[in-house]
Amino acid sequence: MSRQFFLLLRVQMQNALRFSDIRKKTGKEKMRYLLMGGLYLFVAAMLLFYCYLLAAGLLAVGLARLIPLYAVTMGGLFTLFFTFLKANGMLFGCRDYELLTALPIPPAVVITSRFAVMYLFNLGLCVGVMAAMGAAYLPQTGSVLPWVFWIVGALLASLIPTTLATAAAALVAAASSRFKYSNAVTILLSVALVFGIFGLSAKIGAMDEEQLSVSTIAALGDQLAGLLTRIYPPAAWFGRAVIEGSLAAFCLFVGFSLGLYLLFAVVLAAFYQKIQNGLTAHGASGQYRVGRLAARSPLAALYQKEWKRFLSLPSYVLNMGIGALMTAAASAAVCFLGPEALGGLVNIPGIEDVFIRIPLYLPVILLPLCNTACVSLSLEGRQLWILQSSPVTLGQVFLSKILVNLTLTIPCAGISYLLLWVRLRPSLADGLMMLVLACSVALLTAVAGIWFNLKFPVYQWENPTQIIKQSASSMCGILSGMILGVGLTFLSVRFSAIPLWMMSGMQCAAILLLAGVLLASLARVKRL
Repeated sequence: MSRQFFLLLRVQMQNALRFSDIRKKTGKEKMRYLLMGGLYLFVAAMLLFYCYLLAAGLLAVGLARLIPLYAVTMGGLFTLFFTFLKANGMLFGCRDYELLTALPIPPAVVITSRFAVMYLFNLGLCVGVMAAMGAAYLPQTGSVLPWVFWIVGALLASLIPTTLATAAAALVAAASSRFKYSNAVTILLSVALVFGIFGLSAKIGAMDEEQLSVSTIAALGDQLAGLLTRIYPPAAWFGRAVIEGSLAAFCLFVGFSLGLYLLFAVVLAAFYQKIQNGLTAHGASGQYRVGRLAARSPLAALYQKEWKRFLSLPSYVLNMGIGALMTAAASAAVCFLGPEALGGLVNIPGIEDVFIRIPLYLPVILLPLCNTACVSLSLEGRQLWILQSSPVTLGQVFLSKILVNLTLTIPCAGISYLLLWVRLRPSLADGLMMLVLACSVALLTAVAGIWFNLKFPVYQWENPTQIIKQSASSMCGILSGMILGVGLTFLSVRFSAIPLWMMSGMQCAAILLLAGVLLASLARVKRL
């Protein structure tokens, strides 16, 4: 059984990391992947540097006892959120499920190997966070035991949140498998759970000053320690082990981490095949009769095909479509809570008076998070030959994928600015130009997504979640859109003396010009 586990783990890690594919690249293609690797390392280095500064700041104000709690909690919450976004696609509804069921491999081995892939990816995040914070904290402990606890804790810190997120995804999949339209139910339950996490975070962050009002730094430390303990109890056990040298607390942390995973694996193994069959099986009606047949234009047929693919993959909707829902939710929050909520969000009261333009730029910042186009070509996978042999042009293929992205973002931009208009009451010129700017950013995001996917295509995959979450084109599409939105907001705030309609008009012209350049580049593409 151990041999089967390691074979499956090796194959899945090779598929996820694609080292063999990168080695086959030559010249400019290999250079692009090396540049992407450098970008990943840069983002990771910035995160680790922030964690180190946070730990150093806590040390400087005499709150060193909070550092172990922060280290475990930060890594755990990040892992919990990002694992839930991809756990459903990694465990359930995989394309290689039928192949695996034909092999003499127990379900427990399949579950364990897939879980191990997620754990190993999450392990890098948790180890990095804890290493950065430990570099500031551990030298001042003056003992070897905290180092031992810290190293072992770093290896186990991602186990509990990975297990909890995977268990939540399993419950969603189990509930969905009982319904006829299981994908739709999975998407709705997953979105509800994600927004529940956001709501809980907002509630924690919205504690008023009376709740955190203290007279001394020591009292503040006690209150923050209690807050972190309530959010994530295992952090308290790890903190006691490192700070007090409590072997019992450390054994409790290790035992709970391993025990929770083993319990989850045993329970899921008993129901795994039934859940998979419920999600992948399709029944045909015995009363089927040929009815009216309708013909569509090539573009309309491609659009419908792409739209169905988007709705058929819960991980696709949850990761690439959540940006549209977040945009509408943020705009609704500003509408009902007022722009003063922005000051409370970033803990700088009165910021809405200084940066009054920021709420109007929320759709510009958040809409680029919805970028289905940046992975749409790669998701064709082994069916790419169908497009290549169909009587359609590449322009129609690109346009159909761009239109699916715009179908999500343009209506969302309209709804968002309607809500913002109700509350903020901008002038007619300001409101209309901001709406045009948001639509222009949505267009550029979709076009740039196709452009990035052509630069970093991956058509050989076994699990679509690998493409949606871990591909270079996915990271480029999302990250570039975020940088663009934040950059446009910064320019508008920096040059606030320029009327908003004029500033947004100039930005819109630049955005459309760049989109035109990318469209011209796509027009020169001859084949996929």
